[in-house]
Amino acid sequence: MKKAFRFLICAYLVAILMIEFVTVTSEIRAALKMWAQILLPSLFPYLVLSQYISTSGVLSVFLPIEKLISSLLGISRCSSAVYICSLFSGYPSGAVCTSELYKGGYIEKEEAERLACTTNNAGPLFLISAVGGCMLNCTKDGIAIYCIQTLSSLVTAIVMGAKAKKVLPYNHAKKQIAKPLTKCCQDSVNIMLGIGGYVVMAAALGAIVCASIERLLPCLVMWSDEIRGGVYFCLEISNAMNVISSFGSSPLIFAIICASASWGGLSVIMQICAALPDEFSRKKIIVTRAAQSLMSFAAGYAYKQLPHGCCAYSGNEALIASLVLCAIIFAAFVSTKRKSHLA
Repeated sequence: MKKAFRFLICAYLVAILMIEFVTVTSEIRAALKMWAQILLPSLFPYLVLSQYISTSGVLSVFLPIEKLISSLLGISRCSSAVYICSLFSGYPSGAVCTSELYKGGYIEKEEAERLACTTNNAGPLFLISAVGGCMLNCTKDGIAIYCIQTLSSLVTAIVMGAKAKKVLPYNHAKKQIAKPLTKCCQDSVNIMLGIGGYVVMAAALGAIVCASIERLLPCLVMWSDEIRGGVYFCLEISNAMNVISSFGSSPLIFAIICASASWGGLSVIMQICAALPDEFSRKKIIVTRAAQSLMSFAAGYAYKQLPHGCCAYSGNEALIASLVLCAIIFAAFVSTKRKSHLA
């Protein structure tokens, strides 16, 4: 029965590809152009640097920050380096670095799974420059999207760390071996090619789904742009951002963009899962990304309700400062509690 169902699906895909050849190829060309002009320059340098930094130990100069993150998130110091790098590099660099730590025996599976769930977000250059500057025509909105995504991920990491059974210390006896820069470049090239493949497949699948809906439900043709945005929201982040941003910058649209940044789409999830060992829980990654997406949606909508325009953010600095202060106080509280518990 399953084989027959798969055969029918494949036959339908082949048929719709031939019927909608012009539409599908147009979407693929647009996806390749976006990959070459936006994703490649905004992700590749950060992929190389994040892999090198996370294995070289150069972040040891920021020992107080590593200790703070380790206490706050309930992770070891080598994992703290991966978390710091993930704030500046896009997906799936977090999954790649996590997989290397786990395979090298530096962290255990439980910690690695938590790390994989919270270190694979859209990069700041993509959100601030591409989405904010190019798509929304407001760099400050891009900064806000990045901050909201980061805070949602941080809250998730804190909750998962608080529920962890134990805090795993850094294994000082086992010294990390730095990955050569040339190896980092080679691995990053393979990752970027993989991202390009997923983006193309998502674009083709999105075009097929939209064309199928228009043919089977012609009454929905007037909502074709909204349907296209919803389909790409589920499938792939870059195409979703490009479509949804064209609807304007109302609080609801901005909230959906924030949610899309944290969700990433099935394409991002597949990239993350492909970089992780087979024994890791895929369900946990999907659930945590969905939770982060809901938090980002609520935070994005609330943010747009603040009394400011796109480029006149009165009170924005006070809001960010308050959030940072709360995070520091909470980190000190968690650190004190854990130290007293261990004592």
